[in-house]
Amino acid sequence: MSSSILNEMLSGVGRVRPNKVKIGVVGTMRKVFQEEYGKVRFREAVEAVKKDPRVEIVTVEPAGVPDGIIYAGELAQTRAAITLLLNERIDGLVITPCNYGDEESAATIAGEIYKALGIPIYTYIWPDAPINADGTRILDNECGILPMRMLMASRMEKQPGYFPFGDTDSVDVQVAWDLFVRACSGIHSVRNVKMLQVGADQPTFYAIEGNPFDMREKFNLRVETKDLSTLIEFVQKSLSKADFPEWFAPLRYELLEAFDFSATEKQMPMLPEKLTLILGWVIEQMEATQSNSLTIRCWDELFKILGTMVCCLNGLLFSKGIMSPCETDKPGVLASAL
Repeated sequence: MSSSILNEMLSGVGRVRPNKVKIGVVGTMRKVFQEEYGKVRFREAVEAVKKDPRVEIVTVEPAGVPDGIIYAGELAQTRAAITLLLNERIDGLVITPCNYGDEESAATIAGEIYKALGIPIYTYIWPDAPINADGTRILDNECGILPMRMLMASRMEKQPGYFPFGDTDSVDVQVAWDLFVRACSGIHSVRNVKMLQVGADQPTFYAIEGNPFDMREKFNLRVETKDLSTLIEFVQKSLSKADFPEWFAPLRYELLEAFDFSATEKQMPMLPEKLTLILGWVIEQMEATQSNSLTIRCWDELFKILGTMVCCLNGLLFSKGIMSPCETDKPGVLASAL
């Protein structure tokens, strides 16, 4: 569409995905083997994932944890790290033993973060350094990961995820990282949904039979409701009195550019005008309620009373990044966001 009125109107409407995915990264350390080598490898791993343009990496250094690595026995640092990660409301978490690591701090952080946020929590280790000629080793993270994961699973009451064994530039690790970011992105999206629901739930549609209270608890789903009659009355009044909002003429022109209404004139008179009024009204309501997704009960009141459906408007809004499934389908909003 050549005109920009729709984009201008939608500029006041937020999107489900306005920001990067936030991923927390925590290192754990025990005062054995060579600490400096472990610090270098951890720093290299953090810098590698920071290059991903989709993510914002959150380390625990601002919580007073030097290098973002918690040493065994540092209970105050562990508590401070948990507070920081919760305040940042991260979408995913990676914990790595930088040498043998520390299972207590790792398990405490994983357990509390998972129970509070329900996000993906993974572990990662890089290959141990080769054994020296005298039989000594620089690191022992391959061994340390075992008790760490065991205690993490106990505190989380679920097995944590894990990245394949390898360096960050290996194909296997990169593929796993991509899937991890996508999963975190899904969590990020559904947590940020605020839906405008126009009309009551339609119980005869299977797709919407999810428990709305369960969805509010699990996904923090926020819903603003508007009575369908207010929309119908707005359209009827505007048409009967030819009293149209300022945005009506340019928005109607855009719809005529986007869709071919030539075959609807006899069976559905004034369809472009009705759809223009519906679209402008719902955008204004979304902005007023600070909603970023929309669902309208269109069957069968809009069809019987106004002689119109809103399917094409749903598609148009989807193309602009607005989740807009039909028939007050709350699970559909979440599925669309994913």
